[in-house]
Amino acid sequence: SWTASAGASQYWVMKTEGFAGCDFGKARVATVTGTSYTDPEVANGRQYCYSVVPASSNACFGKASTCACTTPVCAAPGAPSLSSPSSGATGVELLAALDWADVTGVAGYEVQVATDSAFTNVVRSANSLVASAWTVSPGLTANTVYYWRVRALNSCGGTSSWTAASSFTTRGCVNLATPTLAAPANGATSVALSPALDWSDVTSAAGYDVQVATDSAFTNVVRSATGLGTSAWNVTPALSNLTSYYWRARATDSCSAGAYSSAFSFTTTNICTPTVASYNANVRAPACGSVCGCDTGPTLVNGRGTVSGGAEPNQPNTLGATCTDGSTGTYHVDESIDRVVLKTVDQGLITPGKQVTVDVTVYCYGTTDQLDLYYATNTTTPTWTALSTGQACTAVGLKTFSSTFTVGSTTGQHAVRAQFRFGGTATSACVTGSYNDHDDLAFSVVSAVAASPAGPATKQARGRTVTAR
Repeated sequence: SWTASAGASQYWVMKTEGFAGCDFGKARVATVTGTSYTDPEVANGRQYCYSVVPASSNACFGKASTCACTTPVCAAPGAPSLSSPSSGATGVELLAALDWADVTGVAGYEVQVATDSAFTNVVRSANSLVASAWTVSPGLTANTVYYWRVRALNSCGGTSSWTAASSFTTRGCVNLATPTLAAPANGATSVALSPALDWSDVTSAAGYDVQVATDSAFTNVVRSATGLGTSAWNVTPALSNLTSYYWRARATDSCSAGAYSSAFSFTTTNICTPTVASYNANVRAPACGSVCGCDTGPTLVNGRGTVSGGAEPNQPNTLGATCTDGSTGTYHVDESIDRVVLKTVDQGLITPGKQVTVDVTVYCYGTTDQLDLYYATNTTTPTWTALSTGQACTAVGLKTFSSTFTVGSTTGQHAVRAQFRFGGTATSACVTGSYNDHDDLAFSVVSAVAASPAGPATKQARGRTVTAR
């Protein structure tokens, strides 16, 4: 703080730091209208030097005050007092619950657990605890004497002394009960591929083991976890889709493991991961076979024509190469289609009558760019039906457009076309232009249920047709 200066409407607080700080130039760290300032950016034990300049504006100021230096010292907080377990306690659980008295004004606590009173063999510890309690984890060893202590820390770097050590002895070995499985429920369906498994807590358990298998005898365990600190686990890595699994859990401690629970079963949901298409030279476009989804991937149609910096592979990637792209401009400055992805809404194979969603990622030059989507039930002599037209870009850069349609009633190879155009109107499925891009994606539509033969089958033998008997 300082005394007021006549005519001053503000004060500049000037600061430097380090030894002999008054002998060096200072930086203005604050402008205040009062006659005091609290510096929030100081470190414990480091010297800082200050002077104050009275001013009425940035252009009118007086002589700086005499420089004064100070070294902040952060007072250490008081040491906590240990509460429980009481010193010399016996029969303490392996996940020992340690508790101590709060210390006013501290930012956190550190705790150590050791097998000796000198703490040369610290076996468990925790730092930056906000609460004045901690449950030791992982679990300790049964029938063992331990020592524990705590110290407090404040926000400016002050640290209290360690408390006097307190000792306790863990319980002996016990027979651990079998946990009760809770979720997912036995026989559950449409379960996520990384399901959250949950079961009941077991008294005196120090940890849990869990197994996931494809058979109820657990001869083929595909996922497992051991030494879990809580009675829950999210299965990782993810499981396979539309698959039946069995799972079970047991309690453990340092003595032994309890019996496994009875097994529960569940079936995972069906998740479609689109198949990456390949270029089909017969149809002159990317294509997939019998799948739940089809994806051109990051490179197959990325770019446009022979545009600078982004020539499109196998251009123009339209059925029969009948609709060409413009080649004016620069890649990812001007228009291009980067990716086309389609998959069924119900995640199953593409069959007649299914709902299919198409996602098209484009690079927008500006708000004059528009995307049109078309669908054909024949890739040899396609008749294009508009799914959506005139979906407009709203800004420069990458954008993904989506549209959902119903697959036609016929099987065979179908296709979708993305048409991305600079201005104009969607007068057809092939509007040409210097900046326009067109990309097709062919896919197979298969029967939902195989049809039964209407009559006896025929086969070719020695150059003539015979009827099978």
